[in-house]
Amino acid sequence: RVVAVAGDTVEVKGGTLYLNGQPRYEPYTLEPTRYDLPKLTVPEGSLFVLGDNRNVSVDSHVWGCLSVDNVVGKAFYVLYPVARQGFVDEFMRDLKVTGDTGAFIERLVDEQQPQPRRPPSL
Repeated sequence: RVVAVAGDTVEVKGGTLYLNGQPRYEPYTLEPTRYDLPKLTVPEGSLFVLGDNRNVSVDSHVWGCLSVDNVVGKAFYVLYPVARQGFVDEFMRDLKVTGDTGAFIERLVDEQQPQPRRPPSL
């Protein structure tokens, strides 16, 4: 999973990932991270990637930033969570239109909240 791009600062402390100084909500991780990672800035032309099973993944916390030249694929379908299942291009449309990553993340968090039950329509 790409967690940071060029220019971002990333840090792991106390079981939490911090991106640009802000704690990240990561419901997809298996358990809290059991290692700390000192703050670093992702260099140009690089990505910082972490596996969802953080405590056993061999990823950027072990071998450093990943050169974008080594990225050979593109995600095209979201499987989990089921509420967001669908093609990535459709799901990402708001981010592409606005470029506002903060609003995009807020929308993701809002979707994780339980929705009120509505009576069936007759």
